[in-house]
Amino acid sequence: MGEEKSEETIYYVSSKSRVIAIALCCLGFLGLGGFQRFYVKKWLTGLLYLLTFGIKIVVPIALVFFALNQATAAHDAAIRHQQQQQEQALQQKQQELAEAAKQKQSGKQPLTELELLENFKTGYRDGNYGASGGALDTLRKKYPDSPYISMLEKEYPDLPAKLQVVKAQHQAEMQKRDAEDQAKGDAFNNTMSQFSIYAGYGTGEGNLKFRVFVTSDWYSLDKGRKMAFAQRAYQVMQLCGLDYPMFEIRCRSNGRRVAHHGDLFGMSIDE
Repeated sequence: MGEEKSEETIYYVSSKSRVIAIALCCLGFLGLGGFQRFYVKKWLTGLLYLLTFGIKIVVPIALVFFALNQATAAHDAAIRHQQQQQEQALQQKQQELAEAAKQKQSGKQPLTELELLENFKTGYRDGNYGASGGALDTLRKKYPDSPYISMLEKEYPDLPAKLQVVKAQHQAEMQKRDAEDQAKGDAFNNTMSQFSIYAGYGTGEGNLKFRVFVTSDWYSLDKGRKMAFAQRAYQVMQLCGLDYPMFEIRCRSNGRRVAHHGDLFGMSIDE
């Protein structure tokens, strides 16, 4: 019978110290993996362990850092959201206060009794008796049962007389101003009457516009003569002290604007 071949597994036992290998392996927990492989002359795997900083410990550490980073990001996002809510609430409060103050100034929201009382005393102290009278009238109208009404009437009995003086002064000033405006208008008329097409002057839009009226003969003039008349009328208006922010020329017969003066482009001929 022929000889039967048998296969045997041969195990090699390293001559290196297991204690030293285990100690070097523990360095992997500090991120210094691979020295145990170098110790047993496994250069390739040792280099792999070294380059990955001991991958067995790096992965858990990386996971821990990732979790901490996510938690920090969530915390920061919550703080930012809270800050945004606080800023929005503050802005809304400021807008509400500004709107309330605006409404009070415009008269939409009535002033309180104490505010009217303070306005009365401030106006009287500053000599603005008209403001004091207005505050007292508002107090009578809005709060007819207010105890401040009788108190102010007793403490300031001279207010009606002072209001009469203020009213008379105001009327005198208005009459004086009307007379001055009339004199300025007469001077303007006297100067412009030399032009045959001139048909008078007037004001409009709350005395913001000074209007010069011309006859229908305006349309028979060439553009040069129209421009000369318009510029002359504007100059005379200024020389007479008629200080209006807007100036325009209109045809008396049809009411159309035929020329005007603008701040940006000066005098313009519309027709």
